Amino acid sequence: MEFRIPKPISAQAHRRFDMLAFPGLLALTAWRAALC
Repeated sequence: MEFRIPKPISAQAHRRFDMLAFPGLLALTAWRAALC
């Protein structure tokens, strides 16, 4: 599946992505740290 960006990401969309991705990234990091 190709990932193309036809136009620059708006600030609102980028902020929404950060709100979803950042906690997920922290959770994944904490989960992996707990396993090790």
